[in-house]
Formats: sequence, structure tokens, C-alpha cells
Amino acid sequence: MWQKIDDLAGQISLGNLIRGFSNYFKVFILIILNIRSFPEKLSANDDEEFKKSNQFITYAIILSFFILIPVYAAHQESITKLIFFVRLLTNYAIWGLLLHFLLSLVGRQKVTFKRTMCVYSYIMGLGLPSYLLLALPILIKTGPIGVFGSFEESQEIAFVFQENPGLLAYYSITLILFAILSWIIMLSWLSKSHHISKVRVFFSLVLASIIGSIIQLLIVNPFFNSIYNLLDYWFSLIF
Repeated sequence: MWQKIDDLAGQISLGNLIRGFSNYFKVFILIILNIRSFPEKLSANDDEEFKKSNQFITYAIILSFFILIPVYAAHQESITKLIFFVRLLTNYAIWGLLLHFLLSLVGRQKVTFKRTMCVYSYIMGLGLPSYLLLALPILIKTGPIGVFGSFEESQEIAFVFQENPGLLAYYSITLILFAILSWIIMLSWLSKSHHISKVRVFFSLVLASIIGSIIQLLIVNPFFNSIYNLLDYWFSLIF
């Protein structure tokens, strides 16, 4: 029933996809090899650099789609490219806007929105697929609610951990260490790119995390889940 929508969303030639992923992984490796100095080399206000950062986050989202296919398959749920991309782009835009506003407010620096989104795109393009790969053993158990669940649904994850103490140990060690490393990178990058102290960046990130999580759990995820269920119902009647 979702085939026609998927066909429209999937009009990307194999050649373009291969070239796009080739460029993505080249930049990914470049960032890893220059993890401390990378933000200093960015011309974050430059249109060409902004375009490159957009391409990087775009292929990170596409890669995330492929990573999550086993999660949906394990729970016999369908995954559509269009809904997936719109959902992730919405989250990306909300978190980017929040981060820019709070960095400007707490950091007391007038920085262009383009600069914030350029740096944020590289951070997300690096972190999102990496997180999903590390979280894959947990997500296969929890299902898509581990990523896209509402506040009520996210509470079910606690029961998964209770039934699988090994997963809890894995989460406590691997993903918490990943989160700490991610925060260290974000503090360093945003401090250098926006010319503000790491303390101000830290408080900006804390506020963005709290507000963004509330918006995502209480508004964005329930909204897209409702849209998905509604469209699923309509297409079941039509087809």
C-alpha cells in the first residue's frame, strides 16, 4: 500500500547513491582523522561549505534509513522512505533552530544561522549513524519506539532492560561512553566555531537537550506516528 509513495521517494539513481556515499565516507574519515581541528578548517559562512554540510547530513539520514531496516523487519513493521526522511528532517530542523537560538542567547554572540547549521550538520552527520549502529542490538529488541516512540511508548524500553540485563549493561557502558564523547566533541567544535566559552556552550546544549526532548517526545513523535497510522488506514481502504 505504501509502494507508490516509496517509488516517488526513491527516485535516486544507483550511480548517484554510490557517488554520494563515497563522498560521505571520505568526509567521515577526514573528520575522524582531524576530530579536534576540523571545525577550525570550516568556512562555515561560505555557501559552498554550507552546501557540502547539507549533503553530508542528507547521506547520513539515508544511511540511518538502511541501518534501521533490521529494526523494522524484526518487529514486522513497514518503513517508508518519505515518512522517515520528513520525520528526521523535522527533528534536524527543530534541534538546529533551538541550538542556534540558545547559543546566541547564552553565548551572547551574534552568529549567523548558516554557521550554526553548517557545524551542526557535520556533528549530526557524524553522530547519528554512529549512534544507531551502536544502539542496533537494543533497537532490535525495543523496535522503532526506541527511536520514534512517544513519551508513553518510550517507557516500555524500561521493561525491555528489565527482561534483558545484558542489554542494560551494554547500554550503560557503550552508549553512555558514546554520549560523553559526543558532548566533548560538541563542546569543542561549537566553542571554536562560535568563539564562545565551553561553559556557555554546555549550558546551551543542556537547555537544547531538555527542550528538544520534550518537543520530540510530546509533540513531534506522536504527530508523525498519528500521521503514519492515519495514512496506513486510508491506504488499506484504497488498496
